[in-house]
Order: sequence, then structure tokens, then C-alpha cells
Amino acid sequence: MDDRVLYSLVELGTVAVEVVLIVLYCNRLHLTAKVSVSMRTLCFAVFFLPLALMSLFPVLSALRVLYSFVGLAVLYRFCYDADWPNSVYMTAVFLLLAVIADILCSACLGWMGISENGLADTPFHRIAYNGMSKLIHLILIQAAPLLIRRKEPHLSLAGVAPLLTAQFASLAICLCLYFSGTGEASLETVIGVLATLYVNIVICFYVEAISAKNEMAREKEVAEREYQYNLKYYASVKQSQEETPRFVA
Repeated sequence: MDDRVLYSLVELGTVAVEVVLIVLYCNRLHLTAKVSVSMRTLCFAVFFLPLALMSLFPVLSALRVLYSFVGLAVLYRFCYDADWPNSVYMTAVFLLLAVIADILCSACLGWMGISENGLADTPFHRIAYNGMSKLIHLILIQAAPLLIRRKEPHLSLAGVAPLLTAQFASLAICLCLYFSGTGEASLETVIGVLATLYVNIVICFYVEAISAKNEMAREKEVAEREYQYNLKYYASVKQSQEETPRFVA
């Protein structure tokens, strides 16, 4: 396959992963959706298409960043229960984490003695770099609730430490795959990096689903406890009201 076609597929895949990370980011912040799942899917598709086209053609980076910022802010505002200031702030945090992820990825490669200029020599190098960068971004997303004050009373270091430890271990595996042998990004290395990124994304979705289910169970338990307490309270009030005329007589 021609390198130009491979590069196009790499960029399209990178944009698709970024959209998945946006969905995980929303789940991590426990945003309340204002529209149906089908409508949200349509909105994300509309957001994805121009971004995908810009990744295939030589477009100024500033234009892509501007579109991402405005598009994400609009998505948060109209698809989730967020006002404009919160939408803008959440968008800024997400893009900031993406920039930090790229910087950390470049720093890790530089520390290993690999120049960033050589990462675009082949599509395989580009895939390996993008995969590790998105994995770092995924790790940083776990800290998003600490930067954005959302209602999450059960957030604790003990709760996120196992997931973060697994993701850091996955990043170490990716680095070992990338720099094993001659340090070339072979097909086996690319498959390993992409598989690791995929597994971590799937795990994050399952963790969020389990957390949401546990939260619903806790809320149901609290509501049942309050209901039983109210029943006992009204029963005691009724009993005291029935006994009061007896004492008066």
C-alpha cells in the first residue's frame, strides 16, 4: 500500500481515537446528557467529519485547534447539562491535556535517545507515536475531575490508583516494544501499541459503566433507607397522636 494512503489512514484513525477520548472525558466528568444517544452520536459524527477532512489536507494547525475548541464547546453546551463558561473551561482542559500528552510523549522519546524528527519517517513510526501519545492522554483524563469540580464524592486516590497503574504499565510496554531491538517501529510493534491502547480504552469504558452502576445502587440504597426512616417516623407520629386523646380523657 502506498505510504500516502497509509498516512491518511493513520490520521483518520488518530481523529477517531480523539473522538473516543472525548466520550471518555465526558463519562469521567459524569456529565448529564440533555439529548438522546442517537442525537449525541449524530452530533459527534458532525464534529468528526470536518476534523477528519482537515487531517487529510494541509491545513494550518491553528485552524484545527480553533475548530476543535469551538466544536467541543458547542458539543458540551447543547448535548450535556453545562452552561457556556463550564463548556469553555472543560474544552480548554481537554485540549490542554492533549498538548501535555504530546509533550510528555516527546519527552519520553527524547529521554530514550530518539529524535522526534525521525518519528514521521514511516507510517509505522507515526502510528507508534500517536498510539503512545493517546495512551498518555487517556491517563491524564483520569485526573480531569481533580481539575474540574464535578459532583463525585467517591473519587479517591485508592479508587483510581489501580487503573492508573495499569495504564502506566501499558505505556511502559509500548516503550519497550518501540525501542526493543533496533528501535524501529515494525508491524509487530505497531500492533502491540494499538492493541494496548484499545485494551485500555475498553477497560476505561467498563470501569465507568461499573462505577455508574455502583453509584446507582448506592443511591437506591440511600433512598430505601430514607424511605424506611420516614415510614418509622410517620408511624411514631401517628401512634403518638392516637395516644394523646387517651391521656386527655
